Formats: sequence, C-alpha cells, structure tokens
Amino acid sequence: MTAGITEYDRTAFAFKPAWWGFHTVVDHLMNEEEALELALNWEPVHRPLALWESWSWNDALKKSPSPLGKWQANVRDDTEAVLGIVGMKHKNLGNAQLAKTLCDITEAAGLGRSRLETIGSLFGGDEVFLSANLGDWAIARKYANHADEFKSYLILIAGHNGVKAANLLKSDMRVVCSNTSNFALEGALKDKFSSQLQRIVHTKNADERLETAKEVLSHHLHYQKLLQGSLEKLENDDFSIKQVVEWAGHTLVDADVFIGDINTLERYANRNWNPVRNRHMITPGERMVKAATHIGDLFENGVGNYGKTKCDAINGLTEFLDHHHERFKQAKDQNTYASKRFLDTLLGDSAKVRTRGLKNLQRW
Repeated sequence: MTAGITEYDRTAFAFKPAWWGFHTVVDHLMNEEEALELALNWEPVHRPLALWESWSWNDALKKSPSPLGKWQANVRDDTEAVLGIVGMKHKNLGNAQLAKTLCDITEAAGLGRSRLETIGSLFGGDEVFLSANLGDWAIARKYANHADEFKSYLILIAGHNGVKAANLLKSDMRVVCSNTSNFALEGALKDKFSSQLQRIVHTKNADERLETAKEVLSHHLHYQKLLQGSLEKLENDDFSIKQVVEWAGHTLVDADVFIGDINTLERYANRNWNPVRNRHMITPGERMVKAATHIGDLFENGVGNYGKTKCDAINGLTEFLDHHHERFKQAKDQNTYASKRFLDTLLGDSAKVRTRGLKNLQRW
C-alpha cells in the first residue's frame, strides 16, 4: 500500500502525475462524468446484516439467520467489498453526488463544470477525494519586485466506512493520496481563525447539509472573484498611515462594530491624543481607536505589507479580523470555533466590515 492506495483503488489526475505512479493522467481538467469514469465508477450502497446463532457450520446451514435490525453494511456496488458497518440512520453521499457538488460550485462561480484536477479512492474505497482547480491569479505589487500569486483548490474528502464525515474545504494543497488529504484537513482544522471547512456527517439530513455547504462555498468564490478585481485597482492607489487610521475607524463605526467618536479618531490620527492614557476610563470610541491603530500597524508591518497602498490597507484590515480580533472563545471545541469563525468571515460581522472597508476605500 502506497499512501493509502491499494490494488483496489483507482485515481486520475490532470496535468501532473503523483509521485507514486499507478494512476491515470490526462492533459486537461475533467468534468464529473469523465472523472467518475476514470476513477470512481462505483457507488456505496447499504446491505442488510444477519447472524447465524450456531457454533457449527452444518447446523448454521439448517437454520435461518437472525437479522441485525440496528446495523447494516456499507459496500461497493461493483465488488460488494465491505467498507464499514453503519447504523440504520446512516446516509450515503455517493461519489456521483460529491462530484456534482464540486462542479455545481465551480459553475456557480463562473469557472464552468470542467475543473476537476484530482479524483480517487483510498484504502479500497473507505475514503474518496476530489479536488477542483479554482484557477491562478496574481496581483503585481507596486512597491515590490514580485507579484502576489494565489493558487487554490476546492476539495471534497469523504468517508464511506461509517467513521469519516464528508469534508468540503478550500485549500492550496493538491490532494493526490492519504498524506496530502490528511495535511489539507489538519491545516483547515488547526487554523481556527480562518478555516474554510464545512463538515457533513452521514445522518438523515446529510443532503440538506451538503446543499448548505455548497451555497456557502459558492458565495465565497463569488466574493473572491470580486475581491480580486478590487485588489488590483487598490494596489495602484497610494495611502498614508494617517489615512489608514481614519479609514479604519470610519469603517468600524459604519459597520456598527463600535459606537465610536469620529472626532476622537481624527484627533488621534493627528497624533494629538493617547487612547490608552487612562485605561480604566476606556470608552467605546477609545476601543474603536485602539482597533483602528492596530489595523494601521498591520498596514505597515503585517504579513506581505509595505505600508504604501490601499491594497496594504485592506490586507491589514483582513489580518486584523482573521487573526487578531478575538471572538467565539466560548465555543466548546475547535471544530465549533472554526465553523463559527468561517461563517462569520463569509456571512457575519467580519464579512460586513470587509465589505464596508472596500466600499470606503474605493471612494476615500
């Protein structure tokens, strides 16, 4: 077995082969029909379980088996190989359904349905993986001798063994085997601030949850496409630290994050006031100023920033919201924290602040 690939598994990749060989390689991105035919031309199905209550094989042949009403086997419909033992409420998410989900999302994002780059099964079909190439894009940095390049995949990793849930996520990892599948999942789970991961458990409402996850990721990709065009424009506009602090404060107030005092912000932007002089008397306006000045610091010193353009400003705001603005600490576990953080980034207050920040920057 190599990286989870057995003699009963098939995989297919676009453009580049995996390091271990034993796969089909095509010279184009695939649609769901082609990808399924090459690698996952089978479905998981339920089969009933029964028990012969006898210690003797001869006696067992004379008796009728007793059905196990609470359990059933999940098997491959092509080989009848058992993938796992599951409960009666278990809901299969079939290979064709998973492939259609990815292609529906890429089509909704304007990328078309032929975007699948990798597809295959692991451990004899216990798990399957599919990834869609979301395309490459780059922003030429005005004050640097390079461009910020972005490459990402939309990935579905699902278990048919009754143990692993279906996981829909966005990652820069190209999944081709068990190792890369685990790396992509672990990276999404550990990054509890900005994890873009949706998990669908195989229960009776799995279809509805998969549709919800598809809608969330579709909105995200649409937002990313709009953001790309905006960032390219913002990178050409110069911006100062004073402008950043004022813009950030106005953005936080406009988005109702703080009920702030804009006059207080403007005084501090002119360096005539210290927001932390009297810590025991911090007002909502002063908290807003502290947040705005933190964003100003990220504008100059944040990851990949140069403190020169409006693109650096929106990068600073994004880094603040995703990595420095503490929220959802009451969540009982990291998965709940990541899920809430992800939804907030796409649809909640963080999304509202980002949208307001872009609108303000475009007319500042």
